[in-house]
Amino acid sequence: MTRLREVGLLIFRVGVGGLMLTHHGIRKVDLLLRGRSEVLSDIPFGFGPDAWLGWLVFAEFGCTILLVLGLMTRLAAIPLILSSMATVFVIHSKNPWGQELELVYLIGFVAVLLLGAGEYSVEAWAKKKK
Repeated sequence: MTRLREVGLLIFRVGVGGLMLTHHGIRKVDLLLRGRSEVLSDIPFGFGPDAWLGWLVFAEFGCTILLVLGLMTRLAAIPLILSSMATVFVIHSKNPWGQELELVYLIGFVAVLLLGAGEYSVEAWAKKKK
């Protein structure tokens, strides 16, 4: 792979992951720490708000950190894709004009799933150490 492609992949992975972490993941951790899961009570999945908040903290905080680091990247992208799909197709389905950012996240996480972490990642560093 060319160095320019690998730098582009790093910027893409860290950019999409960093935005998700700062705009969504940290907020979900804050809600969890303050015991405010009731703000998610209108989500129509049959889970209670506590379970849904736990899932979102796992995906939008935990998996996003793995994605940014480039550690278990493809595996970490799967919960992020599922959460993004739920956001686009269920939670914001009645507001098509409010889905743009969620669609960008979804497309970005699918791209990371397909492309992997790249050379500038913890995964690649660990392989080189072996």
